[in-house]
Amino acid sequence: MTSPSRKFRLSAQSRKALRATGFLLAILIGFQLVGLSLVIGAEMVPDRFVADALVEGIEEGLITEVEHPITGLGNQVDRWTECIALTIGLGDPDGSNNLQTAITSPVIGKCGLTVPALRAYGDGASLEANGSYFRYWHGYTFMTRPSLALFGVAGTRIIALALAAVALASLAVLVGRVTSVAAALLLITPVLVSTDFVDLGESVPHALAMAATLASASLAWVIVRRRPSLFWMAAAALFAGSLSAFVDLMVFLPGTWALVSVVILVAALTRGWRSFRLLTAGIVAVTAWLVGLAFTWGTKWFLAGATVGFRTVFVNIRDQVGFRLNGDSTTVTEGFGAATRLNVGYWLDRPLGTMIVLASLAAAVFFVIRGVRSGRMSGWTALILAAPAFIPLVWYEILSSHSQIHYWITYKSLGLALGALLFGLFVAMRPPQHRTPSSDVIDLREPHEVSETARTPARIPDAEVHS
Repeated sequence: MTSPSRKFRLSAQSRKALRATGFLLAILIGFQLVGLSLVIGAEMVPDRFVADALVEGIEEGLITEVEHPITGLGNQVDRWTECIALTIGLGDPDGSNNLQTAITSPVIGKCGLTVPALRAYGDGASLEANGSYFRYWHGYTFMTRPSLALFGVAGTRIIALALAAVALASLAVLVGRVTSVAAALLLITPVLVSTDFVDLGESVPHALAMAATLASASLAWVIVRRRPSLFWMAAAALFAGSLSAFVDLMVFLPGTWALVSVVILVAALTRGWRSFRLLTAGIVAVTAWLVGLAFTWGTKWFLAGATVGFRTVFVNIRDQVGFRLNGDSTTVTEGFGAATRLNVGYWLDRPLGTMIVLASLAAAVFFVIRGVRSGRMSGWTALILAAPAFIPLVWYEILSSHSQIHYWITYKSLGLALGALLFGLFVAMRPPQHRTPSSDVIDLREPHEVSETARTPARIPDAEVHS
Protein backbone atom coordinates (compact mmCIF):
# COMPACT_ATOMS: atom_id res chain seq x y z
CA MET A 1 0.00 0.00 0.00
CA THR A 2 1.34 3.46 -0.92
CA SER A 3 2.15 5.63 2.06
CA PRO A 4 0.41 9.07 2.32
CA SER A 5 3.74 10.88 2.13
CA ARG A 6 4.67 9.12 -1.10
CA LYS A 7 1.18 9.56 -2.55
CA PHE A 8 1.33 13.36 -2.32
CA ARG A 9 5.02 13.75 -3.13
CA LEU A 10 5.62 16.15 -6.02
CA SER A 11 7.74 15.11 -8.95
CA ALA A 12 11.15 16.69 -9.43
CA GLN A 13 9.81 18.67 -12.38
CA SER A 14 6.88 20.00 -10.34
CA ARG A 15 9.17 21.05 -7.50
CA LYS A 16 11.42 22.82 -9.99
CA ALA A 17 8.43 24.65 -11.49
CA LEU A 18 7.23 25.71 -8.05
CA ARG A 19 10.66 27.01 -7.12
CA ALA A 20 10.86 28.97 -10.37
CA THR A 21 7.41 30.46 -9.78
CA GLY A 22 8.41 31.39 -6.25
CA PHE A 23 11.55 33.14 -7.46
CA LEU A 24 9.61 35.09 -10.10
CA LEU A 25 7.06 36.15 -7.49
CA ALA A 26 9.93 37.21 -5.23
CA ILE A 27 11.27 39.38 -8.08
CA LEU A 28 7.90 41.07 -8.44
CA ILE A 29 7.43 41.67 -4.72
CA GLY A 30 11.02 42.77 -4.30
CA PHE A 31 10.56 45.33 -7.07
CA GLN A 32 7.54 46.82 -5.31
CA LEU A 33 9.46 47.16 -2.05
CA VAL A 34 12.50 48.73 -3.69
CA GLY A 35 10.30 51.01 -5.80
CA LEU A 36 8.31 52.21 -2.81
CA SER A 37 11.56 52.85 -0.93
CA LEU A 38 12.90 54.95 -3.81
CA VAL A 39 9.74 57.07 -4.00
CA ILE A 40 9.79 57.55 -0.22
CA GLY A 41 13.43 58.55 -0.49
CA ALA A 42 12.53 61.14 -3.12
CA GLU A 43 10.01 62.66 -0.74
CA MET A 44 12.78 63.17 1.82
CA VAL A 45 14.07 66.02 -0.34
CA PRO A 46 12.53 69.13 1.30
CA ASP A 47 9.66 70.57 -0.75
CA ARG A 48 11.02 74.09 -0.42
CA PHE A 49 14.18 73.14 -2.36
CA VAL A 50 12.11 71.72 -5.20
CA ALA A 51 9.63 74.60 -5.19
CA ASP A 52 12.41 77.22 -5.14
CA ALA A 53 14.03 75.58 -8.17
CA LEU A 54 10.74 75.62 -10.04
CA VAL A 55 10.14 79.29 -9.15
CA GLU A 56 13.58 80.09 -10.53
CA GLY A 57 12.76 78.13 -13.69
CA ILE A 58 9.59 80.18 -14.15
CA GLU A 59 11.49 83.43 -13.69
CA GLU A 60 14.01 82.30 -16.31
CA GLY A 61 11.26 81.45 -18.78
CA LEU A 62 12.00 77.71 -18.70
CA ILE A 63 8.49 76.93 -17.49
CA THR A 64 5.52 78.87 -18.87
CA GLU A 65 1.78 78.36 -19.07
CA VAL A 66 2.13 77.13 -22.65
CA GLU A 67 1.34 73.43 -22.35
CA HIS A 68 2.54 72.20 -25.76
CA PRO A 69 5.19 74.45 -27.34
CA ILE A 70 6.88 73.63 -30.64
CA THR A 71 10.67 73.18 -30.81
CA GLY A 72 12.96 74.43 -33.55
CA LEU A 73 12.89 70.93 -35.05
CA GLY A 74 9.12 71.02 -35.36
CA ASN A 75 8.42 68.66 -32.46
CA GLN A 76 5.59 69.28 -30.01
CA VAL A 77 6.75 69.29 -26.39
CA ASP A 78 4.65 67.76 -23.63
CA ARG A 79 5.07 70.42 -20.95
CA TRP A 80 1.62 69.52 -19.59
CA THR A 81 2.98 66.21 -18.32
CA GLU A 82 6.29 67.74 -17.29
CA CYS A 83 4.60 70.27 -15.02
CA ILE A 84 2.71 67.43 -13.37
CA ALA A 85 5.85 65.31 -13.02
CA LEU A 86 7.94 68.11 -11.52
CA THR A 87 5.27 69.08 -8.97
CA ILE A 88 4.48 65.56 -7.72
CA GLY A 89 4.77 65.60 -3.93
CA LEU A 90 4.36 69.36 -3.56
CA GLY A 91 1.51 70.82 -1.52
CA ASP A 92 0.90 67.70 0.55
CA PRO A 93 -1.48 68.26 3.49
CA ASP A 94 -0.07 69.20 6.88
CA GLY A 95 0.60 66.20 9.06
CA SER A 96 1.15 63.77 6.20
CA ASN A 97 4.34 61.72 6.24
CA ASN A 98 6.65 60.70 3.40
CA LEU A 99 5.02 57.28 3.06
CA GLN A 100 1.55 58.78 2.64
CA THR A 101 2.83 61.36 0.18
CA ALA A 102 4.68 58.71 -1.84
CA ILE A 103 1.49 56.66 -2.15
CA THR A 104 -1.11 59.39 -2.73
CA SER A 105 1.11 61.51 -5.04
CA PRO A 106 -0.27 65.00 -4.39
CA VAL A 107 0.30 67.30 -7.36
CA ILE A 108 -0.14 70.95 -8.25
CA GLY A 109 -1.01 70.07 -11.84
CA LYS A 110 -0.57 71.18 -15.42
CA CYS A 111 1.40 74.29 -16.32
CA GLY A 112 -1.70 76.46 -16.30
CA LEU A 113 -2.06 75.64 -12.60
CA THR A 114 1.60 75.23 -11.69
CA VAL A 115 2.89 78.60 -12.90
CA PRO A 116 0.36 80.78 -11.01
CA ALA A 117 0.66 78.64 -7.86
CA LEU A 118 4.46 78.83 -7.81
CA ARG A 119 4.47 82.54 -8.55
CA ALA A 120 2.19 83.02 -5.58
CA TYR A 121 4.50 80.80 -3.53
CA GLY A 122 7.42 83.00 -4.55
CA ASP A 123 5.47 85.96 -3.19
CA GLY A 124 4.98 84.26 0.16
CA ALA A 125 1.84 82.14 -0.25
CA SER A 126 1.74 78.51 0.80
CA LEU A 127 1.64 75.63 -1.69
CA GLU A 128 -1.49 73.52 -1.89
CA ALA A 129 -1.98 70.45 -4.05
CA ASN A 130 -4.81 70.49 -6.59
CA GLY A 131 -5.39 66.76 -6.32
CA SER A 132 -3.78 63.34 -6.04
CA TYR A 133 -2.26 61.56 -9.02
CA PHE A 134 -2.15 58.14 -7.40
CA ARG A 135 -2.84 56.25 -10.64
CA TYR A 136 0.91 56.14 -11.35
CA TRP A 137 3.97 55.28 -9.31
CA HIS A 138 5.90 58.39 -10.46
CA GLY A 139 9.11 56.47 -9.90
CA TYR A 140 11.04 59.11 -11.82
CA THR A 141 10.80 61.38 -8.74
CA PHE A 142 13.76 59.61 -7.16
CA MET A 143 15.77 61.39 -9.87
CA THR A 144 13.78 64.58 -10.50
CA ARG A 145 13.39 65.87 -6.93
CA PRO A 146 17.08 65.63 -5.95
CA SER A 147 18.10 66.92 -9.38
CA LEU A 148 15.79 69.93 -9.18
CA ALA A 149 17.09 70.77 -5.72
CA LEU A 150 20.71 70.54 -6.88
CA PHE A 151 20.72 71.61 -10.53
CA GLY A 152 17.43 73.38 -11.25
CA VAL A 153 15.07 72.88 -14.17
CA ALA A 154 17.65 73.25 -16.95
CA GLY A 155 20.09 70.90 -15.25
CA THR A 156 17.37 68.30 -14.71
CA ARG A 157 16.39 68.41 -18.38
CA ILE A 158 20.01 67.99 -19.44
CA ILE A 159 20.52 65.02 -17.11
CA ALA A 160 17.30 63.37 -18.29
CA LEU A 161 18.32 63.68 -21.95
CA ALA A 162 21.83 62.45 -21.13
CA LEU A 163 20.39 59.36 -19.43
CA ALA A 164 18.29 58.59 -22.51
CA ALA A 165 21.29 59.07 -24.82
CA VAL A 166 23.56 56.89 -22.67
CA ALA A 167 20.88 54.20 -22.51
CA LEU A 168 20.53 54.27 -26.32
CA ALA A 169 24.29 54.05 -26.84
CA SER A 170 24.63 51.27 -24.26
CA LEU A 171 21.97 49.16 -25.95
CA ALA A 172 23.66 49.63 -29.32
CA VAL A 173 27.06 48.65 -27.94
CA LEU A 174 25.76 45.58 -26.13
CA VAL A 175 23.89 44.12 -29.10
CA GLY A 176 26.55 45.26 -31.56
CA ARG A 177 29.32 43.36 -29.77
CA VAL A 178 27.43 40.10 -30.22
CA THR A 179 25.75 40.66 -33.59
CA SER A 180 27.23 43.46 -35.70
CA VAL A 181 27.46 47.22 -35.97
CA ALA A 182 24.88 47.12 -38.76
CA ALA A 183 22.40 45.27 -36.54
CA ALA A 184 22.90 47.79 -33.74
CA LEU A 185 22.33 50.70 -36.11
CA LEU A 186 19.17 49.13 -37.47
CA LEU A 187 17.88 48.79 -33.92
CA ILE A 188 18.37 52.39 -32.84
CA THR A 189 18.09 54.45 -36.05
CA PRO A 190 14.28 54.53 -36.45
CA VAL A 191 13.59 55.85 -32.95
CA LEU A 192 16.55 58.22 -33.14
CA VAL A 193 15.69 59.74 -36.52
CA SER A 194 11.94 59.31 -37.07
CA THR A 195 10.75 60.52 -33.64
CA ASP A 196 11.55 63.47 -31.38
CA PHE A 197 14.38 61.70 -29.55
CA VAL A 198 16.73 64.67 -29.87
CA ASP A 199 14.13 66.90 -28.18
CA LEU A 200 13.25 64.50 -25.35
CA GLY A 201 15.09 66.65 -22.82
CA GLU A 202 12.42 69.31 -23.30
CA SER A 203 10.05 67.10 -21.29
CA VAL A 204 11.76 65.38 -18.38
CA PRO A 205 9.29 62.49 -17.86
CA HIS A 206 9.51 61.58 -21.56
CA ALA A 207 13.30 61.45 -21.48
CA LEU A 208 13.35 59.36 -18.31
CA ALA A 209 10.72 56.97 -19.68
CA MET A 210 12.86 56.48 -22.79
CA ALA A 211 15.93 55.88 -20.63
CA ALA A 212 14.02 53.24 -18.66
CA THR A 213 12.81 51.60 -21.88
CA LEU A 214 16.28 51.28 -23.37
CA ALA A 215 17.88 50.26 -20.07
CA SER A 216 15.35 47.47 -19.58
CA ALA A 217 16.04 46.20 -23.11
CA SER A 218 19.79 46.22 -22.40
CA LEU A 219 19.30 44.31 -19.18
CA ALA A 220 17.08 41.75 -20.90
CA TRP A 221 19.72 41.25 -23.59
CA VAL A 222 22.51 40.67 -21.09
CA ILE A 223 20.44 38.32 -18.92
CA VAL A 224 19.16 36.12 -21.76
CA ARG A 225 22.53 35.99 -23.50
CA ARG A 226 24.15 34.73 -20.31
CA ARG A 227 21.24 32.57 -19.10
CA PRO A 228 19.23 31.41 -22.14
CA SER A 229 16.38 29.72 -20.28
CA LEU A 230 12.65 30.37 -20.04
CA PHE A 231 13.03 31.26 -16.36
CA TRP A 232 15.52 34.06 -17.01
CA MET A 233 13.55 35.28 -20.02
CA ALA A 234 10.50 35.56 -17.80
CA ALA A 235 12.53 37.28 -15.08
CA ALA A 236 13.95 39.83 -17.52
CA ALA A 237 10.55 40.59 -19.03
CA LEU A 238 8.89 40.82 -15.60
CA PHE A 239 11.47 43.36 -14.49
CA ALA A 240 11.10 45.35 -17.72
CA GLY A 241 7.32 45.49 -17.40
CA SER A 242 7.56 46.50 -13.75
CA LEU A 243 10.06 49.25 -14.58
CA SER A 244 7.71 50.62 -17.24
CA ALA A 245 4.85 50.80 -14.74
CA PHE A 246 7.18 52.46 -12.26
CA VAL A 247 8.51 55.22 -14.53
CA ASP A 248 6.44 55.57 -17.71
CA LEU A 249 3.33 57.78 -17.83
CA MET A 250 1.86 55.82 -20.78
CA VAL A 251 4.32 57.37 -23.22
CA PHE A 252 6.31 54.41 -24.58
CA LEU A 253 4.49 51.41 -23.11
CA PRO A 254 3.59 49.52 -26.32
CA GLY A 255 6.96 50.34 -27.88
CA THR A 256 8.80 49.11 -24.81
CA TRP A 257 6.73 45.92 -24.83
CA ALA A 258 7.66 45.28 -28.46
CA LEU A 259 11.33 46.18 -28.04
CA VAL A 260 11.96 44.05 -24.96
CA SER A 261 10.14 41.08 -26.48
CA VAL A 262 12.19 41.18 -29.70
CA VAL A 263 15.45 41.70 -27.83
CA ILE A 264 14.73 38.57 -25.76
CA LEU A 265 13.84 36.64 -28.91
CA VAL A 266 17.03 37.66 -30.72
CA ALA A 267 19.15 36.85 -27.67
CA ALA A 268 17.56 33.39 -27.65
CA LEU A 269 18.10 33.07 -31.40
CA THR A 270 21.80 33.78 -31.02
CA ARG A 271 21.94 30.98 -28.47
CA GLY A 272 20.54 28.46 -30.90
CA TRP A 273 16.81 28.58 -30.10
CA ARG A 274 14.66 27.69 -33.10
CA SER A 275 11.12 26.80 -34.12
CA PHE A 276 8.90 25.83 -31.19
CA ARG A 277 11.50 26.82 -28.59
CA LEU A 278 11.75 30.28 -30.11
CA LEU A 279 7.97 30.59 -30.21
CA THR A 280 7.83 29.60 -26.54
CA ALA A 281 10.43 32.23 -25.72
CA GLY A 282 8.32 34.86 -27.47
CA ILE A 283 5.16 33.87 -25.64
CA VAL A 284 6.99 33.95 -22.30
CA ALA A 285 8.55 37.36 -23.02
CA VAL A 286 5.30 39.00 -24.17
CA THR A 287 3.27 37.53 -21.31
CA ALA A 288 5.79 38.19 -18.55
CA TRP A 289 6.23 41.85 -19.55
CA LEU A 290 2.47 42.38 -19.32
CA VAL A 291 2.31 40.57 -15.98
CA GLY A 292 5.09 42.78 -14.60
CA LEU A 293 3.31 45.92 -15.80
CA ALA A 294 -0.07 44.86 -14.41
CA PHE A 295 1.27 43.63 -11.08
CA THR A 296 3.26 46.80 -10.42
CA TRP A 297 0.46 49.08 -11.50
CA GLY A 298 -2.02 47.09 -9.43
CA THR A 299 0.25 47.32 -6.40
CA LYS A 300 0.19 51.12 -6.55
CA TRP A 301 -3.59 51.12 -6.81
CA PHE A 302 -3.85 48.77 -3.84
CA LEU A 303 -1.54 50.94 -1.73
CA ALA A 304 -3.50 54.03 -2.72
CA GLY A 305 -6.77 52.29 -1.83
CA ALA A 306 -5.41 51.35 1.58
CA THR A 307 -4.50 55.02 2.13
CA VAL A 308 -7.32 57.10 0.65
CA GLY A 309 -10.05 54.48 0.43
CA PHE A 310 -10.66 51.66 -2.03
CA ARG A 311 -13.94 53.18 -3.21
CA THR A 312 -12.18 56.42 -4.18
CA VAL A 313 -9.47 54.58 -6.07
CA PHE A 314 -11.92 52.23 -7.78
CA VAL A 315 -14.07 55.07 -9.12
CA ASN A 316 -11.03 57.00 -10.33
CA ILE A 317 -9.49 54.00 -12.10
CA ARG A 318 -12.83 52.88 -13.57
CA ASP A 319 -13.50 56.31 -15.07
CA GLN A 320 -9.98 56.66 -16.46
CA VAL A 321 -9.92 53.19 -17.97
CA GLY A 322 -13.29 53.77 -19.62
CA PHE A 323 -12.15 57.10 -21.01
CA ARG A 324 -8.85 55.76 -22.35
CA LEU A 325 -10.51 52.78 -23.98
CA ASN A 326 -13.29 54.65 -25.76
CA GLY A 327 -13.97 57.98 -24.11
CA ASP A 328 -15.90 60.82 -25.72
CA SER A 329 -13.83 63.70 -27.06
CA THR A 330 -14.05 66.15 -29.92
CA THR A 331 -10.73 64.78 -31.22
CA VAL A 332 -11.74 61.09 -31.12
CA THR A 333 -13.08 59.32 -34.20
CA GLU A 334 -14.99 56.10 -33.69
CA GLY A 335 -14.29 53.03 -35.76
CA PHE A 336 -11.64 50.37 -36.11
CA GLY A 337 -8.31 51.66 -37.39
CA ALA A 338 -8.87 55.32 -36.53
CA ALA A 339 -6.20 55.44 -33.83
CA THR A 340 -3.69 53.55 -35.96
CA ARG A 341 -4.22 55.81 -38.96
CA LEU A 342 -3.77 58.92 -36.83
CA ASN A 343 -0.55 57.71 -35.19
CA VAL A 344 0.98 56.34 -38.38
CA GLY A 345 0.00 59.47 -40.29
CA TYR A 346 1.65 61.74 -37.75
CA TRP A 347 4.75 59.53 -37.77
CA LEU A 348 5.02 59.77 -41.55
CA ASP A 349 4.66 63.55 -41.32
CA ARG A 350 7.84 63.85 -39.26
CA PRO A 351 10.69 65.50 -41.23
CA LEU A 352 12.38 62.17 -42.02
CA GLY A 353 9.46 59.93 -41.19
CA THR A 354 8.30 58.80 -44.63
CA MET A 355 11.83 58.16 -45.89
CA ILE A 356 12.82 56.12 -42.83
CA VAL A 357 9.61 54.09 -42.78
CA LEU A 358 9.62 53.22 -46.48
CA ALA A 359 13.32 52.35 -46.48
CA SER A 360 12.90 50.25 -43.34
CA LEU A 361 9.94 48.29 -44.68
CA ALA A 362 11.80 47.60 -47.93
CA ALA A 363 14.81 46.42 -45.92
CA ALA A 364 12.62 44.16 -43.78
CA VAL A 365 11.15 42.49 -46.87
CA PHE A 366 14.65 42.03 -48.30
CA PHE A 367 15.92 40.46 -45.07
CA VAL A 368 13.06 37.95 -45.05
CA ILE A 369 13.41 37.00 -48.73
CA ARG A 370 17.17 36.62 -48.53
CA GLY A 371 17.04 34.76 -45.25
CA VAL A 372 14.41 32.30 -46.44
CA ARG A 373 16.08 31.69 -49.83
CA SER A 374 19.47 31.10 -48.21
CA GLY A 375 17.97 28.66 -45.72
CA ARG A 376 19.23 30.64 -42.76
CA MET A 377 15.76 31.77 -41.71
CA SER A 378 12.46 29.92 -41.97
CA GLY A 379 9.18 31.65 -42.58
CA TRP A 380 8.09 30.73 -39.06
CA THR A 381 11.21 32.33 -37.59
CA ALA A 382 10.51 35.53 -39.51
CA LEU A 383 6.91 35.54 -38.29
CA ILE A 384 7.90 34.95 -34.66
CA LEU A 385 10.47 37.74 -34.74
CA ALA A 386 8.14 40.17 -36.52
CA ALA A 387 5.01 39.57 -34.45
CA PRO A 388 5.95 41.73 -31.40
CA ALA A 389 6.53 44.72 -33.68
CA PHE A 390 2.76 44.89 -34.21
CA ILE A 391 2.04 45.35 -30.50
CA PRO A 392 1.74 49.17 -30.80
CA LEU A 393 -0.92 48.82 -33.51
CA VAL A 394 -3.00 46.51 -31.33
CA TRP A 395 -2.46 48.85 -28.38
CA TYR A 396 -3.71 51.84 -30.38
CA GLU A 397 -6.96 50.09 -31.24
CA ILE A 398 -7.62 48.82 -27.72
CA LEU A 399 -6.82 52.19 -26.11
CA SER A 400 -8.33 54.08 -29.01
CA SER A 401 -9.38 57.23 -27.16
CA HIS A 402 -6.03 57.72 -25.43
CA SER A 403 -4.08 56.96 -28.61
CA GLN A 404 -6.04 59.53 -30.59
CA ILE A 405 -6.00 62.32 -28.01
CA HIS A 406 -2.26 61.90 -27.44
CA TYR A 407 -1.26 60.71 -30.92
CA TRP A 408 1.65 63.15 -31.06
CA ILE A 409 3.07 61.33 -28.02
CA THR A 410 2.01 57.73 -28.55
CA TYR A 411 3.35 57.54 -32.13
CA LYS A 412 6.89 57.26 -30.75
CA SER A 413 6.34 53.60 -29.96
CA LEU A 414 6.30 52.96 -33.70
CA GLY A 415 9.94 54.00 -33.95
CA LEU A 416 10.91 51.57 -31.20
CA ALA A 417 8.92 48.75 -32.79
CA LEU A 418 10.31 49.36 -36.28
CA GLY A 419 13.89 49.26 -34.99
CA ALA A 420 13.14 46.02 -33.16
CA LEU A 421 11.67 44.51 -36.34
CA LEU A 422 14.71 45.39 -38.46
CA PHE A 423 17.09 44.15 -35.78
CA GLY A 424 15.41 40.78 -35.41
CA LEU A 425 15.09 40.05 -39.13
CA PHE A 426 18.63 41.20 -39.93
CA VAL A 427 20.25 39.03 -37.26
CA ALA A 428 18.23 36.02 -38.44
CA MET A 429 19.17 36.68 -42.08
CA ARG A 430 22.86 37.50 -41.82
CA PRO A 431 25.57 34.95 -42.55
CA PRO A 432 27.31 33.13 -39.68
CA GLN A 433 30.21 34.97 -38.09
CA HIS A 434 33.64 33.40 -37.58
CA ARG A 435 35.66 36.35 -36.38
CA THR A 436 36.80 34.94 -33.07
CA PRO A 437 36.63 31.70 -31.08
CA SER A 438 34.72 33.54 -28.37
CA SER A 439 31.41 32.09 -27.18
CA ASP A 440 29.76 35.28 -28.43
CA VAL A 441 30.28 34.25 -32.05
CA ILE A 442 26.96 33.39 -33.64
CA ASP A 443 26.26 30.50 -35.99
CA LEU A 444 22.66 30.85 -37.10
CA ARG A 445 22.64 27.82 -39.36
CA GLU A 446 19.99 25.22 -38.79
CA PRO A 447 21.31 21.96 -37.29
CA HIS A 448 21.05 20.06 -40.63
CA GLU A 449 23.41 22.61 -42.23
CA VAL A 450 26.30 21.84 -39.87
CA SER A 451 28.53 19.11 -41.25
CA GLU A 452 29.68 16.12 -39.27
CA THR A 453 33.21 17.51 -39.47
CA ALA A 454 32.07 20.69 -37.75
CA ARG A 455 30.28 18.70 -35.06
CA THR A 456 33.20 16.36 -34.35
CA PRO A 457 36.19 17.92 -32.57
CA ALA A 458 39.52 17.43 -34.26
CA ARG A 459 41.76 14.71 -32.79
CA ILE A 460 44.62 16.12 -30.75
CA PRO A 461 48.00 14.49 -31.49
CA ASP A 462 49.36 12.38 -28.65
CA ALA A 463 52.50 14.47 -28.49
CA GLU A 464 50.39 17.54 -27.68
CA VAL A 465 48.33 15.69 -25.08
CA HIS A 466 51.42 14.64 -23.08
CA SER A 467 53.46 17.80 -23.54
